[in-house]
Amino acid sequence: MPGREQLSRIMCFLAAGLCVVAAGALPASATDPSAAAPPGPPATASQPAGPLLLFGPTRPPTPQQTETVLAFTRQHLPEQYEQLRRLLSEDPDRAAPMVHRLYQLYVNVRRFPAEIREAAIGRYQANLAISWARRELRRSEDPAERKRLTERLAKLITQQFDHEQTVKEYEVKRYAQRVVELSAEVEQLRTNRSQVIAERMQRLLAPPPTTSSRPAAHPPSFAGRPLTPEQTAEVTAFTRQYMPELHRQLQKLQKDNPARATLLLRRVRPLVVRARRYPSEVREAAIDRHKMNISIFAAVGEIRRTEDPAKKEKLIRGLRELVAKQFDYDQPVKEFETKLLKQQLAETKAEVERRRRDRQQIIAERLARFSAPRPEAS
Repeated sequence: MPGREQLSRIMCFLAAGLCVVAAGALPASATDPSAAAPPGPPATASQPAGPLLLFGPTRPPTPQQTETVLAFTRQHLPEQYEQLRRLLSEDPDRAAPMVHRLYQLYVNVRRFPAEIREAAIGRYQANLAISWARRELRRSEDPAERKRLTERLAKLITQQFDHEQTVKEYEVKRYAQRVVELSAEVEQLRTNRSQVIAERMQRLLAPPPTTSSRPAAHPPSFAGRPLTPEQTAEVTAFTRQYMPELHRQLQKLQKDNPARATLLLRRVRPLVVRARRYPSEVREAAIDRHKMNISIFAAVGEIRRTEDPAKKEKLIRGLRELVAKQFDYDQPVKEFETKLLKQQLAETKAEVERRRRDRQQIIAERLARFSAPRPEAS
């Protein structure tokens, strides 16, 4: 059983390596009209009118996150900027979920070039405006007012669709570029094993940077949100079957420190989600590669702490063996990921073409769905 120090290193590795999942994905509200933020109550002295930006249990945003969001919204989302400023001064607790949500939008759109970034932000704005317009339409009983609101909703849906199409066309280009890059990487793994291992060793043994140059990719709220019982059961069953050592650590943490256990469960879940896509032989390689990554991380830390030259040389030889094993597990996973990415590229291309062909029909169907009366509760 690893000691407290090694467990801490393992958790740090998980935080660094597993938390970044689907970094390219936008929030549900930015891709699915039905997932747009629900409308909120009328304005009061302490609560501005507008969509509620709901979130689960959160930690307070950092001052840097708040400043980033204020600068981002001041430039791109002036209405949210004014609402956020009021909330920060009148109700900081209620402002925190809004900061986290908008920070996540900022993180997701900054990877785009400028023209695509504007389309992604425009899609987000259209989603919120559609949510608000639907609420007004459902509340209105005046025929003339309903006609005006329906026309406005149609314009918003058209804007939403066109912004979506711009982003999806960019995603096709991004997928195609990534297929080329990953195919070249797989070919290098296949033909230059010794060179790849030597390069990995050089990177691992390089002095650690004094400061991190990588910006934070996720607001801290995600680390504090508990998994659902179903997700917890899924991760627990996965670790019990495939990672018994980690499973025992989780069992102990759940008794001694439930908060850290929850954090570790969240760090492991991305591996579970990815492994779900793999056939059995690739799944085994992915799990073994993950175990090897943890061992490599621990070995590098021990090498950096060791001052005895003879012991350090022995540890480096052991690290080289671990990297060689990691390489062998890496190959089938990368080959399958390339195959999967090519499939995603073909599907996205087909979707973009279908949307281009059926633009008017898709917009009309959305308008009919969004303007329909809310079904009576049973």
